Amino acid sequence: MILHRRYGGETDALTEIKDDLELRETVLTLDPAGVRSGTFDSDVNVVRAVRPPGVNYVIGHGALGMMQDQMANEAEFAKHLVARGLQRGDELVLVVCSTGRPGGAAERIADALGALGVTGVKVTGPREFVHWTRQGPLLVKTYPKKSKDQSAAERAYTAAEDKAWARYVNYLKACSIKAMRAGFPRSEQAVCERIVAFGRSRTGQNLVDLQKHLSNVERRVNTEAALANIVEQATPNYQRDAQGKVIRETSHEIWSSDLRSLMTDLCGIVGPVAGEQKAEGRVAKARRALRDTLTARWQAYSDGYYGELRRLIDPSTRSEWVSYTSAVNVVAAPVTLLPPTTQVLRTAEETAAAETDDATPLDQLLRELDDLF
Repeated sequence: MILHRRYGGETDALTEIKDDLELRETVLTLDPAGVRSGTFDSDVNVVRAVRPPGVNYVIGHGALGMMQDQMANEAEFAKHLVARGLQRGDELVLVVCSTGRPGGAAERIADALGALGVTGVKVTGPREFVHWTRQGPLLVKTYPKKSKDQSAAERAYTAAEDKAWARYVNYLKACSIKAMRAGFPRSEQAVCERIVAFGRSRTGQNLVDLQKHLSNVERRVNTEAALANIVEQATPNYQRDAQGKVIRETSHEIWSSDLRSLMTDLCGIVGPVAGEQKAEGRVAKARRALRDTLTARWQAYSDGYYGELRRLIDPSTRSEWVSYTSAVNVVAAPVTLLPPTTQVLRTAEETAAAETDDATPLDQLLRELDDLF
């Protein structure tokens, strides 16, 4: 049994795609044939726990010892694992950062399993950070300074992202121009108003040229060519931080939204229903092409970056696995695994203890989570 969140969905967010590709490598490394893995909401009768010497895995994100990708709390997650056949003597490894720390998800899941009467399950998690590439697990306590080889791998992958992103943007522009030409004979006024509004919303480069094309549209001089030039020459409205540095992800998100909205509106002028459906199909096609391009470049980046990190890690910067075994007579107090929004449940004894000591370790942890999120 290998459980993980969904990946490979439709998106043009480069950070999300990169995160998906790392997860994908981990899943395929642990389950090359694709017969033991599934998402958290997959059929409990299909993805089933295995007996030793087989090992069960959960892959996801973690912070401050808590898991962030699966269901609400450890008590419910323990029930879910039991429903998938987890039983006494089994082993469960959490490929989730910091879940092995004391009081973290590994210990709490073991406690929750014990409370259900499912004893003798070994639950293991990393004390600090973990990556799992095709070379196997990589445990990190503190990240060493990047080497030249790591920086080179990062630059190569970023260049691939930029190239793929430029193709994605150009495809959306081409689709918008095609929709403009199809809609112009039907409703010249609507097409002109929409593209002029788009052109006037630009604050980036080519403003002088854009103004010339906008003027031609207003004067109806070579109107179709001017409209196409506005779309073709428009640039992003870059978002910058306090130091003036471009915020790449936010700028991409806004630019993509602007282009997708423009294309959808122009397709809608051609046909309100069929046009919008066509726009959705084109966006999906562009996003698949973006993801496929980066998927093809991922392994070279992973081998270069994480392979070098594996070489740099030494005993002083290497983390470790920490294991807990489920036992009887344990009452697990569920805690929200995502950023906390609900009150932590306590027994009467725990409530009494909290009234006399406001600074319990759990209270401190919750305060840390509140500060973090």
